[in-house]
Amino acid sequence: MTSGSFPSPHPLPGSIQRPGLSQKALGMLSIACFALPLALGCKGSVKADAKASTNGDSEMDFDAEGKRDEAWESEALPASNSKARTSETQAPGQTPTTAAAMLGARHDLAPAGGQQPACQCLTVVAGAPNRSGLTWSAAPPQIDVRTQLVVALSSDQVTCPVEVPKASYMGYEVREADVVIQVEGAVAGRPLTQGAIVPRPMTGGKLLIESAPNLPYGKPTSGQGTCSVAY
Repeated sequence: MTSGSFPSPHPLPGSIQRPGLSQKALGMLSIACFALPLALGCKGSVKADAKASTNGDSEMDFDAEGKRDEAWESEALPASNSKARTSETQAPGQTPTTAAAMLGARHDLAPAGGQQPACQCLTVVAGAPNRSGLTWSAAPPQIDVRTQLVVALSSDQVTCPVEVPKASYMGYEVREADVVIQVEGAVAGRPLTQGAIVPRPMTGGKLLIESAPNLPYGKPTSGQGTCSVAY
């Protein structure tokens, strides 16, 4: 047998040895490295072709997967913008609720002239801001008509059997189901107050007028008892 029939027991000068890998394994690894990019390219081509055949045009959408992910996230996560929060508390098409005015004295309100006195020496008009018999020097406020009332009072142009100072709103007090309007005599140097927003009396309650004993404003026109005002 000649020497060419057997592999050389020693490596040739300049050759590279890879211990642990046979020539067959090296060949298979080379094939795999060549096939992997090709397979990935085929997969991307299939996706692009499917997109084109669905849309009816040839433009490829390489961001399709990202867009689907963003769409899923927008549906799965709760909305946090102001429009979404508004829809939780307000039905579609419903007019936004205006905040009710605060309780207390109003210097832009007075009863209209020509009213019949509700109490002795006193005109009183109570109800909603837009009812007749009220005079506003500015736009009427918004109130909660279920829980609030507008009250205007004046002793101007009202016949009184005694000489008294002009009537001025002093405050209100809630007594069980009743709401009591307290009236005082106007004092020089203080502004004259002729209106207020007060709580609405509870079911079965009354709107009453009260003043100091030396003033007639808390009495009914008959002169006896406590003055109660309709609203």
